[in-house]
Amino acid sequence: MTMIAHELPSRSAVNTEDTWDITSLYADDTAWEADFARVTELLPGLQALQGTLHQGPAVLLTVFEQQETLSKLAEQVLVYASLRADEDTANAHYQAMDERASTLIAQVGTTTAWIDPELLMLSDTQLRGYLAAEPKLAIYTRTIEELIRMRPHIRSAEIEELLAQASEATRGPSAIYGMFTDADLKFPTIDDEKGQPIEITHGRYIPLLESQDRRVRREAFLGYHNTYKQYRNTLAATYAASVRANIFYARAHGYSSSIEARLKPHDIPLAVYENLVSTVNANLPKLHRYLRLRKKLLNVEELHTYDLYTPLTTAPPPKISFEEAASLVMQSITPLGAEYGGVLGGGLESRWIDRYENKGKRSGAYSWGAYTSQPFVLMNYQNNLNSMFTLAHELGHSMHSYFTRQTQPYVYGHYTLFVAEVASTLNEALLVEHMLKTTADPTLRFQLITQQLDDVRGTLLRQTLFAEFELEAHRMAESGEALTADNLSNLYRGLVERYYGPELVIDDELEIEWARIPHFYRSFYVYQYSTGISAALALADKILHEGNGAAEQYINFLRGGSSKSSIELLKGAGVDMTTPEPVQRAMNAFDGWQDQLEALIK
Repeated sequence: MTMIAHELPSRSAVNTEDTWDITSLYADDTAWEADFARVTELLPGLQALQGTLHQGPAVLLTVFEQQETLSKLAEQVLVYASLRADEDTANAHYQAMDERASTLIAQVGTTTAWIDPELLMLSDTQLRGYLAAEPKLAIYTRTIEELIRMRPHIRSAEIEELLAQASEATRGPSAIYGMFTDADLKFPTIDDEKGQPIEITHGRYIPLLESQDRRVRREAFLGYHNTYKQYRNTLAATYAASVRANIFYARAHGYSSSIEARLKPHDIPLAVYENLVSTVNANLPKLHRYLRLRKKLLNVEELHTYDLYTPLTTAPPPKISFEEAASLVMQSITPLGAEYGGVLGGGLESRWIDRYENKGKRSGAYSWGAYTSQPFVLMNYQNNLNSMFTLAHELGHSMHSYFTRQTQPYVYGHYTLFVAEVASTLNEALLVEHMLKTTADPTLRFQLITQQLDDVRGTLLRQTLFAEFELEAHRMAESGEALTADNLSNLYRGLVERYYGPELVIDDELEIEWARIPHFYRSFYVYQYSTGISAALALADKILHEGNGAAEQYINFLRGGSSKSSIELLKGAGVDMTTPEPVQRAMNAFDGWQDQLEALIK
């Protein structure tokens, strides 16, 4: 039953079949309270084992097993409380439970924090000797080997404690930036399409750039960036302090550079980052081609940055009910095989998804769950194309979690951030290809193709530009060059000119755009958006053109969790991110969609 109404229902009025089945975690709050108490009771027992790891492999096994029992149960307690709290953020009872669960997780973290440092007091020979002496420790071999791999970058307990204390001070630039841009920065007011005043905000900026009125787009762009430009020196000093903090920690832990300090702990070779940047740069003519197409379709003499977000058609988007969307998603994942389809279909029938908006419900969408539970998907479905692709996206995450948890022990029952967006983006790619093959409606085909082109431009190409900016800014600072406002703006402008070429008019205001990207305060993070979409598009291409073998390799990747490094897991699926090939495949797909768009225009 579709529940899209003008007035939002209360949570109690939502149809049960439209909600997730949270009783698969706990039958009721009383059962949750019992496990909450049990976690609290288990904490002292594990803490009491501190200082005993030198006594032999049997003690280590006990520590690992108690840590796993504690963490697994605490995770289940947290997930239940958080999901309940998200159902209605005005429900004080569940908000309190969520706060209690978060505090409990912090206590678990504190209780288990001694384990790795104490393990590192043992030599590599001792650790491997423990593994050889106790067969039940075999499951933890990768955990131990990863600890050994990182030993050269882990300092003494005294120094590590000092560095941890220093983090209270060095996180200042990020906190200052967030407070300044979110709380203190005020943007001007402009007139909207109807001549009504509207204040520019972070949340309104992109919707204003999507306006069909070019005056609105231009004034929003200028007002937004000129506000940042007023504080360019302060923002440059803030970012420079963040970069210097990264360099400090990299050197303190014995890394050769800031980027090595970010990649090596996750076992990501530098070649992955470098291949991404070089391959995208080699394919920039494909982006320039798209900009020419966009300029033609918008019928403008000059293409500016504020013309890159507005939809290329004014046709109303199709109405798609949840049931229709679910059916289309099920049809689109047929190439992944009967097992995948059976699990996903069962999930749709067994209430994995909390479908519709209600009063107080958390906004947005996500897929989550505990190792011991089914996946849970929160949505606020709106009967449109975007919601349908959000459904496919979140179900991709859910299927990754399902296969991982069904296959891996708890210690490897989660996947890394590097591969987190692969399964979700692949589902979207399969859905697009299915719809393009099965619809002759030119309007819908146009919307699907332009949506994919804009996704690749915004995710793969734009995020790689950001990644290159971060890399060069850190290299400048590491070589002793000052990160002044002029230096940062010149670096950014040069990258924009190279990426977008002669097809885009570079307004002077654009050179300050680096100052408005909050991800730069989480260094060397954004490249994973680019590698994720590249891997997903490459895998989708293999599955669609190579058949069952490629699909089977992909399912095995989903089963892998963190049992191997992310790079090795992707290699097993047929995608080697240490080579240019996956990024090249993604860029070829981008070009192919442009071919289809041009044919449709003709």
